[in-house]
Amino acid sequence: MKEKNTKTVTVFCASSDNLSEQIKLLSARFAELLAKKNCHMIYGGTSTGLMGTIANAYKEAGGHLIGIVPEYFIKRGEKYSLLDETHYVSSVSERKQMMVKLSDALIMLPGGIGTYDEFFDALARKQLGQCVASIYIFNACGFYDKFLEMLAYGVENGAITSETMQLFKVFDSPEKLAEDINLKQ
Repeated sequence: MKEKNTKTVTVFCASSDNLSEQIKLLSARFAELLAKKNCHMIYGGTSTGLMGTIANAYKEAGGHLIGIVPEYFIKRGEKYSLLDETHYVSSVSERKQMMVKLSDALIMLPGGIGTYDEFFDALARKQLGQCVASIYIFNACGFYDKFLEMLAYGVENGAITSETMQLFKVFDSPEKLAEDINLKQ
C-alpha cells in the first residue's frame, strides 16, 4: 500500500539482454537507489532482459514492485514472479496510458523501439498537458547520445520546439538521477 509521500516511478527499458554489462550494472544501481529511497517502481512486469535485471536489483533492495502486464506477455510466460502488485491490461497502448497515469516520474533507461515508443508517448502527453509526471532520460554510458543529437537536430530544423526539450531532464549518473527524482515534490 502506498503511503501519502511515497513517490511512484515508472521505468521504461529494454526487454533485451544484449546490452553491455556496464549499462546493466548502472541500471541495477539506479533501481537499488529507488528502493532505498522508498519509491515504488512501476515497469512492464516481465522477467526478460534489462527489465528482469532492474526488477531483481529493486526487489533485493526491498522495493515495492508494480507490474503493468499486457496479456500477450503472460501467454509467453514472461511475467516476473515477485511483483507486489500486478495490473493486467489488454494492450501495450493501455499499459503506457496506465504507467503515465500512476506515476510521479517516468524514466527512460536504455532500450529499443518499445522504450522509444514509451518515451515519445509520454513526452507527447506532457506537451499536450496530459501528463504531470517528471520525465527523465538515463544516458548510461552515453547510450542516448545519438538519440539526443537527433532531437537537437529536430530543434535546429524547426520540427521540435526548444520548449519541448525542457520537458525532460537527462542524467548519466544513477545517483544524480535518483536524487533529482527524490527532490521533486
